[in-house]
Amino acid sequence: IEGLLEVPWSHIRDVRRSGKARDTLVVFVGDNRRILVPRHLFGSSRDYEELAAAIEERMPAPTHDA
Repeated sequence: IEGLLEVPWSHIRDVRRSGKARDTLVVFVGDNRRILVPRHLFGSSRDYEELAAAIEERMPAPTHDA
C-alpha cells in the first residue's frame, strides 16, 4: 500500500499499544481487522507519542460489565 490510508473514526473499535516497549499502536477496525502502526515509521519518538496520545484521547473509555 502506498500513499495515505484513511480510516473513518466510526470504523475504529479499539486502540491498544503492543510490544515490549509499547512501541506499536494497534488500531482495531471492522470485524477482526487491525492496523499496526509501529514507532519506527515516525521520524522521532515524540511524533509517535503525539499521534498515539491523540488517538487514545479521541477513543471513548472502555466499558466493562461486571
